[in-house]
Amino acid sequence: MSALLYRINHVLSRVVSHVPVGTNLGLFHLLWMLLSGRLLHSRGAVMPGLAACGLAEAAVRRAWAALAYGRWRTAGLLAAWQQVVQAEGHWQAHRQGGYCPVACALTGCWRPRLPGCPTKHACAQAGKALPAIPLGSAARIGAVGPPRLAMPCLLVRTAADAPGEPALQRRLVHQTHALLAPDEARVTDRGFPLAPIHAAGLTRSVSRGPTNCTARRAPLPASCGTGRRPTQGAVVRPLPRS
Repeated sequence: MSALLYRINHVLSRVVSHVPVGTNLGLFHLLWMLLSGRLLHSRGAVMPGLAACGLAEAAVRRAWAALAYGRWRTAGLLAAWQQVVQAEGHWQAHRQGGYCPVACALTGCWRPRLPGCPTKHACAQAGKALPAIPLGSAARIGAVGPPRLAMPCLLVRTAADAPGEPALQRRLVHQTHALLAPDEARVTDRGFPLAPIHAAGLTRSVSRGPTNCTARRAPLPASCGTGRRPTQGAVVRPLPRS
């Protein structure tokens, strides 16, 4: 094998080294399948993707059992991945204004043929929300040399009692708040309302506003002496455009 394959094998082995014996080998094969792109060719089917890697039938069944019934958690794998990346010494976190950005976003695994799927996620290609399994993710933004590289640090899935995306956003905001270091700031897109961010008590956060953004000042303007007293502050348009 080439030196690159040996390098990938070494890194994946370190990521799953803390997982119990048996499950670690199955997860190793699953991660190798993801990196090789076999899951794209099988259109998300796990067992055909594993078989396309050249694994024996017993190894395919072992990897499937590790995925479904193995003793592992995503948080442990993400923590191991961060340790591997930081130990290499090449990844450098970006810093803006003295803070390191931690990007948060929602994504979805679209399953239009999944019977009884209670959740949906917006699809840009379709122009509407389609049946999907939404996931919340957070990643520290940095770079390895010139290329920018996001290092995932959190994955959140919907709860059974609250399958909607607003509840998932609130869970992601609260869990990210507990994860932030003193020199880190949370960054979100316009899909995250400001109300959950303020409710979580985040003081270091940057949120992308809508294309046409207007706001009102908190202090009420002085009364002119006639007519009804003002009930809203003056309109503020922070960007010089309409």
